[in-house]
Amino acid sequence: CSFVTDPRLPQLLASPFPLRRHCASRGDPHFRPLQGGAADPPRAAPTDSESQRMSKLHLTEPRFQILRAVEKLRLTSLWIPNATPQWGLEALDWSALEELDLSGSQDLHSFFCEPMTHLTVLRLSYTSLGDADLEEVGTNCRELRWLDVSYCENITSTGVVALAPLTQLAKLELSGCIGIVQEFSLSCPSLTCLDMEGLGSVGDLTVMELIEGSCGNMTKLWLGETQVTGASIGLLAEHAEALVTLDLSWCDGIDGDLEDLLSSSAARLENLWLRCVPLSDNSVQALAKCGRLKSLNLSRSQWNGSDDAMDLLASSCPLLEELNLGWCSDLTDIGLLHFLQRCQGLMRVELQGCKRITDEIAEYLPRHCPRALELVDLSWVDECSEEVAWALLQNCQRPELKVIDYYENELRLPNLNQ
Repeated sequence: CSFVTDPRLPQLLASPFPLRRHCASRGDPHFRPLQGGAADPPRAAPTDSESQRMSKLHLTEPRFQILRAVEKLRLTSLWIPNATPQWGLEALDWSALEELDLSGSQDLHSFFCEPMTHLTVLRLSYTSLGDADLEEVGTNCRELRWLDVSYCENITSTGVVALAPLTQLAKLELSGCIGIVQEFSLSCPSLTCLDMEGLGSVGDLTVMELIEGSCGNMTKLWLGETQVTGASIGLLAEHAEALVTLDLSWCDGIDGDLEDLLSSSAARLENLWLRCVPLSDNSVQALAKCGRLKSLNLSRSQWNGSDDAMDLLASSCPLLEELNLGWCSDLTDIGLLHFLQRCQGLMRVELQGCKRITDEIAEYLPRHCPRALELVDLSWVDECSEEVAWALLQNCQRPELKVIDYYENELRLPNLNQ
């Protein structure tokens, strides 16, 4: 529902044309395609069974109260952020729902006590749901492919284990669930995407079972701040051929030898975040095999970041778009220049606290500025004052470029075309 408000909304809902995700304009200024989507071509008038069917609807409370008055309304995709019991959600027919987003809503207990046989996507982040609610989800939403319960503080390991019946679950988001303070046993054979960032009590027991159960299908894995050790890394190396995204930031139990893991995932890996993870020389050599990398975060990592190592990574990873080398004590102007010259798709370069970067960056970066560059972060770089940051911008003459100076001030040239 791409318009914000329209006094004719009740009439539109009662019209013979169903609202679709991308509404044809038909000369009506209130109908606008969603960002990034083209308008649908005109279509024939629907049958009676279609006339009250809608999809991809985002509701605020005023819109919801209008919808309650529409008889026999059947929805396939619904987004109701921050709903409360006063809304009367039970007034709608949920039987046809395929996607439901109740993020931020409160007091939804017993909401899933009835079967939702078509539901495949369920987003419940920042809600007050607990273990009993997850048990109902595991029992009554058997077709789920994507479940997001991130930052639900009342969920514990018991609730997560209750999701075992969801054998088709492909994406599970548990980040920020601070109530999970024990390891748990869960096997999801269809799992391809798992987010457990911030679960500081989860370690090898949980992670290894999930990795084994996924049968090598895992494509995206966020394990930042968990207690995994080399045992999980070794097992992951045996099942990493499909990995596209991997986050091991702040995993203190990793000893730094990631050679096997990086070598086995090199063919497809595009996003790698190793913040505060030590890297051996062999691991750096293996990292250079990951030629499809688009995002690389080595901030505060302990490794030999010499000019030669930077040259090796830059020449091996020409597709990089985001690079974070914050607090890399070995990074010099020469090392940075290797990336600027070889990675022409760079959009973000973060250099926080790199003490060996000098004010000469205002001269050499504009000469080798990647065509897509949008951000250069120079916060806490001793020689990069506000004056140096402004000089860099003046020499680049690109209004879309933002530079962050030593004191974290965000600077940008004025856009004279606007």
